[in-house]
Amino acid sequence: MGSMLGTDSGSPIEARTGGVIFFWIMLLVVVIVAIVAVFLVYKKISQYKNSPAYLEKQKKRPTNANDVAQIAKEAELSKAEKDVLSSICKDNKTPNILFLVQEIEQVESLLKQKFNEFVISENEQAKAALFSLRKKLIKTYKQVVIIKNSKGIETGTIFSYTVSKGFHHKFNLIENTPEGMILSVPKSVEQMNEVPKALSKISLIFEAKDGAPYEIETRVVRFQKDKNDQMQIVAVHTDNITPLQKRQMERINVQLPCTFSSVKAKSEDGGKKMHYDVTEKMHEGTLEDTSTGGCRIITKLAIKPEQYIFIKGPMNRSVEDSAIGQIVRTTKRSDNVYVLHVRFLKIDIAVTNRIQAVAIGYDS
Repeated sequence: MGSMLGTDSGSPIEARTGGVIFFWIMLLVVVIVAIVAVFLVYKKISQYKNSPAYLEKQKKRPTNANDVAQIAKEAELSKAEKDVLSSICKDNKTPNILFLVQEIEQVESLLKQKFNEFVISENEQAKAALFSLRKKLIKTYKQVVIIKNSKGIETGTIFSYTVSKGFHHKFNLIENTPEGMILSVPKSVEQMNEVPKALSKISLIFEAKDGAPYEIETRVVRFQKDKNDQMQIVAVHTDNITPLQKRQMERINVQLPCTFSSVKAKSEDGGKKMHYDVTEKMHEGTLEDTSTGGCRIITKLAIKPEQYIFIKGPMNRSVEDSAIGQIVRTTKRSDNVYVLHVRFLKIDIAVTNRIQAVAIGYDS
């Protein structure tokens, strides 16, 4: 009699067991086929989404609310900033802002256009939101190009040349030639007897067009005079350029008369608020390098730091505005003139908007 335990036993139990195994094998095959199919479809979709045709299509499609929301999240925009961005995209029917924001020059043009609308409507809060939006977009999306050689510095760049503590001579890059840089020299250099010697090394501080500050060390080749008999320096090109820490606020190069007076400050509401009483006696000075956060004042008065001060003058080079600030540092120059470094404490939003508009070139 043959064995009843073999595969050909014909046992109902063995038949059922074989059927279950076959089912699981087939299910596994189906699952594997499905996974492979999904993978192939996913790969094909991924390839398409990374293709130039798809990217170009996405780049050209209109901006939608989700695009603005993604920008708002990435750049950490406030509601007011997001609203300004949404308005710009809607009014101009901009193509996909997720791509457009990488083209900072185009975004700058749209921001300036919207700013001009706010000027007409005299909406100071909206202007302030636009300026903060601009700052965040640049910080988040602008690709920084490091200047490594003086040949890449743009004509019109202003260089600060400091010999005496507290005094910054302003050299202007008149022409950047393949042979070297031609810099105009202010009369203050001659007046203070601080003209650098020929063939000597000099250090200069400048800001690139994007606001990034640098220190450059170059050598004076020779002196010459322009058609107006103004002194010029011809300096050699150099790659001795060091990036510096960027200022939080853009500045305006100002050197105009101003007036100022002392201020008596006292706290109110348990120190939560400050009340400022401006004294009547006014003093004359020179306003320098204004920003939305502060300025410098040149004066013959030796005023100690931490004093409160009221300032009145053309902070944006044209409109006479005022602000209350505190002297954070006083520097005595070699010519017995004092430089007051002032931090603004109380300044109207319209004033800061006027300063900012000039500082970033939106006033033209």
